Amino acid sequence: MLERLEGLIDAELGPLRVGVEPLLAELRQGVAALHPGPGGQQLSPQRQQELRTRLDQVLDTLEDILEALQRAARARRQGEG
Repeated sequence: MLERLEGLIDAELGPLRVGVEPLLAELRQGVAALHPGPGGQQLSPQRQQELRTRLDQVLDTLEDILEALQRAARARRQGEG
């Protein structure tokens, strides 16, 4: 699902994506920690909750930034056309 989100961000923002790359990287790391692959170590319940809370904050911030970048991308396209 994260890959799909990144694809949509690429399609909508193009080069402006760099503005959200640090947040996307944090999301990827957080999801990987919450859902380790085979042989990976599961986090303690307390650490899982802390990480979920942090990822909720990251998603809220990402949403705000994406909205602003989306407006900028649209304005840029209108200026080109």
